[in-house]
Amino acid sequence: MFSVYRVFDPTDSGARTSFFHQSIGGYHAAKPGAYQDLYDFYISKFDLGVLNMLNVKYIVQQDEEGRSYPATNPDANGNASKN
Repeated sequence: MFSVYRVFDPTDSGARTSFFHQSIGGYHAAKPGAYQDLYDFYISKFDLGVLNMLNVKYIVQQDEEGRSYPATNPDANGNASKN
């Protein structure tokens, strides 16, 4: 089954993760100010409620050796329906 989800990598500037996945931290020159405010006040502080709202299924973290791995977020809210 196909699933649409987003990835949050706090260590990436947006380019690498956004190339391979739908990332919430991607770069765009015309990024709306409201989204930047959301990032600055909530996402950068790992507010799980906001990450769940944005359907973040994977959060990239680092283990003790500094290797990155995707941690699954079981509480992601999923896609918004069109009903």
